[in-house]
Amino acid sequence: MRRFLSLVLLVATGFILTACSTIMPKNRGGAPLEGTTWRLASIVENPIVASGSTPVTIRFNEPDGRVGGFAGCNTIFASYAADDEDISFGPIGATKMLCPENMELEAALINALSQADVYSIKGNELTLLRRERPLLKFVAGN
Repeated sequence: MRRFLSLVLLVATGFILTACSTIMPKNRGGAPLEGTTWRLASIVENPIVASGSTPVTIRFNEPDGRVGGFAGCNTIFASYAADDEDISFGPIGATKMLCPENMELEAALINALSQADVYSIKGNELTLLRRERPLLKFVAGN
């Protein structure tokens, strides 16, 4: 009887761990992280709106582990590492143009990217999070 209960407990623990590991998959049938141009939809805690006609974007390049994009004024670039749901960015660099109308947006974007440690893709929406707290939302697009 004791062996039976131990076996039941072991199987139940396995089911629970499997269920917990699928709470936030990296991609639920949506656009792939790598190779997709992601347009910024929102900086969650900073409702700054970009001025100008060029959208704020990022693009992940899997073969070389680099991410690059346009931050409203400057081109940004960094290394990154991503697996099932974790993501991390190396130091984020940027060109040095001065655009007074978008510098606040750019600083907020770079700050949020540097804090992100988790990502989630649902459909065509990419969310970058810090300890399960959303920081940035992007939509797949050109």
